[in-house]
Amino acid sequence: MSSIRHPRPSANGHPEPPVSRTHGTPVLADADRRQLLRHLAWCEAAEREASPYLGHVLRHRIAASSPCGMEPPADAVAGGCRVTYSIGDGPARTGLLAHNARDAATGIGVIPVLSLLGATLIGLRVGQTVPMLCEDGTVTRLTVLGVARPA
Repeated sequence: MSSIRHPRPSANGHPEPPVSRTHGTPVLADADRRQLLRHLAWCEAAEREASPYLGHVLRHRIAASSPCGMEPPADAVAGGCRVTYSIGDGPARTGLLAHNARDAATGIGVIPVLSLLGATLIGLRVGQTVPMLCEDGTVTRLTVLGVARPA
């Protein structure tokens, strides 16, 4: 995986949040926005977060996304969808984005929204490439290649 050190920390010492470098604004359906607000409240109340950057990424995703009502567009990553993505120059991977999953589920193809990967993916559109914070503070590219909704 090709990663680069993020060039500057924000005022609170954490790296700046991921910002889209391609077309399109992330979108959040009402249910996903409510869930992200719950996840953020949990991160802020927890004595120890799952990741030192997770609350920061969730806060950014909520602030930087446009509301899209009850149903997200067909090309948008939303909770419960199967998403195909690539990280850096790596191969395509596919997983089910889930609000109620934990990091342990990643080995079985589930992407918890309460992970840096899941919090960065939610709301993105097919074809969008954004920077993604890694657990070690580096930044890499994340590209959404496809989205499938449950039948």
